[in-house]
Amino acid sequence: MTKVEVVPAVTVEVVPPVTVSVLPARYEHIAPIAIHMRQADRDEVMALGGHTPFEALEMSFEKSAEAWTFLLDGEPAGMFGVGTLNILTRKGSAWLLATDLVDEHWRVFLRGSVFWRDQLLSRYDTLANLIDARNRNSIRWLRWLGAEISDPIAQKGGGVVRLFELRR
Repeated sequence: MTKVEVVPAVTVEVVPPVTVSVLPARYEHIAPIAIHMRQADRDEVMALGGHTPFEALEMSFEKSAEAWTFLLDGEPAGMFGVGTLNILTRKGSAWLLATDLVDEHWRVFLRGSVFWRDQLLSRYDTLANLIDARNRNSIRWLRWLGAEISDPIAQKGGGVVRLFELRR
């Protein structure tokens, strides 16, 4: 797999301006993101696996083929990555966990997410994962990126999830 170059910090023209940096994820990024993780992501990691924010970030970071941290004005705002599900079919499991900074700077986040969707789909034919069916903002964002979203799927224990797939 080809590695994506680190995107140099850029100032995005929004009011007020914000500097965005994306760099390879490091273990020390986990704690500040976990502490400030947005509530919908907290609910999702608990519902999907019974994990705390720290545990979910740590597990995702360790199991990923590649992972990145994005910073807004120098503060870790989220971590995302992809794990390889099947090398032969080029299917990856994409994930993203973020802080409330994403909601505060949603325009910047949307612009950057298109770039990274395209980067990941240049290496994987399909990106997929489960999402908590209650996470309406993330479902709306994934649809905006072009993902197909399944009907709700009941889980053992009472939770409801949806499968998303992004294809090349």
